[in-house]
Amino acid sequence: MREALDRGWRVFGTGLSFATFGVGGVLLWLVWFPLLGLLVRDRARRTRLARRSVHHAFRLFIEWMRLLGVLDYRIEGRERLDRRAC
Repeated sequence: MREALDRGWRVFGTGLSFATFGVGGVLLWLVWFPLLGLLVRDRARRTRLARRSVHHAFRLFIEWMRLLGVLDYRIEGRERLDRRAC
């Protein structure tokens, strides 16, 4: 019984994750990016803000999936990513 409940939750959580991803993408496209276009005149700054927005949106989405129990991850060798030569 517990296995069926876990599987059902993962299926529901995965569907909710896909829906969240879709809605988030549409909101960025229809609301956030047009606002950036209206409020930030400097093209380079607007590009940096748009990229940072996508970065944070993905971080939030990954955390959302982790909280739902759909995703679990472990980072190994993180210190190698801190090198400037990469």
